[in-house]
Amino acid sequence: MNNPNTCELCQLVNHRNIYTQFHFENDDFIIVNCNTCNVPMVVLKHHRSSFHYEEKKQIGKILISIFGSQGYIDWKQRKIPAHAHCHLRMIPFPNSEAELLSKYV
Repeated sequence: MNNPNTCELCQLVNHRNIYTQFHFENDDFIIVNCNTCNVPMVVLKHHRSSFHYEEKKQIGKILISIFGSQGYIDWKQRKIPAHAHCHLRMIPFPNSEAELLSKYV
């Protein structure tokens, strides 16, 4: 999945292949419910494997503005590690890279 032409998340961003609930979009991110987890997922609009620090701060603020300050941002990319994305979870997964959303208030 390293190729942007075959990456599922690039398809979502570039071709608007959205099959779940849409929440938000700006120039940097799109937020939809994850097809696998059915929780909000933030997808970077550029094909790279990680978020920059400033992007993480921006994501935290956007998620709080939409969903409130409860929950965790899970930064671990399990299924598609080549394209930066994260999930908003009410309870963190075991062995996740989760941070309290309230950290970004």
